[in-house]
Amino acid sequence: MALEITEIQIAHFERNGFFLVPNPLGAAGMREVDFRQQEVEPEWQRTEFPTEFNRGACQFFLVGEPLLRMVEAPEILVAARRILGHQDIHVGACGLGDASKTVAADGRPQQQVHWHADGGPDVRQVSLRTALDRHDTSNAPLRVLPGSQHRARDEVAAELVQLELATG
Repeated sequence: MALEITEIQIAHFERNGFFLVPNPLGAAGMREVDFRQQEVEPEWQRTEFPTEFNRGACQFFLVGEPLLRMVEAPEILVAARRILGHQDIHVGACGLGDASKTVAADGRPQQQVHWHADGGPDVRQVSLRTALDRHDTSNAPLRVLPGSQHRARDEVAAELVQLELATG
């Protein structure tokens, strides 16, 4: 995996809160993750996880080594340190899989895996988001509000309501 972060990308991150790196895993890396995810999905579907567990995150850990190697890849850690301007970083995990099939602990189908929390003016974070799950009308991709990390949460929430009303 080669991940060269430019000053232009860092400036874009500071201004807008994100930048795109098309397929940093490469074709072989994606094939490995896809194969392993399909391999563990039946076990994941059968498993009764405790109610406080995030099922999507549990699948992430069942996939195991291919994903753990990717999130802890030295070039990813170097990029995060460079973007944040700090050597001390925390590596977390997120879920994956078909979010339209995810079921809440109380049996209700969930239309989205709750797999991220935004940063904000007081919290700086680098989150690597990969589209490992299916995106269609029942499971939309993450909505990005460029620059929202510099705004108050209530202002962002009000904008999201307006966008939802305007775009459905």
